[in-house]
Amino acid sequence: MQFAILSIVAFAVSAFAAVVTPTPMHGCNTGPVQCCNSLQRSSNLSSDERMAFLNEGLDISGSVGQVGMSCSPVVSDAAAGGSTSCSQQAACCSDTSMNGLLAIGCMPYDG
Repeated sequence: MQFAILSIVAFAVSAFAAVVTPTPMHGCNTGPVQCCNSLQRSSNLSSDERMAFLNEGLDISGSVGQVGMSCSPVVSDAAAGGSTSCSQQAACCSDTSMNGLLAIGCMPYDG
């Protein structure tokens, strides 16, 4: 009897944890939707910003789309009814580096 109760409690806890864990929001062909602090054309970057990309091995000279700075995946919070939030610019990016610090091939996401 005690084992049955413990099993039910363990199942309920694991089910609740699965529901409230934020998950990356997908809506891009390139991966999760990103929330970037800055999204701009590569031609508008300062020389220091260009060097940051080059130092990471990201050649932006022929990049298609925009570049993103300080990007992180937008998460869907199941506990909040699946709502998402991005206080800056949501984007789809083809390549991210340094845990999202730099991203290339970005297009604004309005979905």
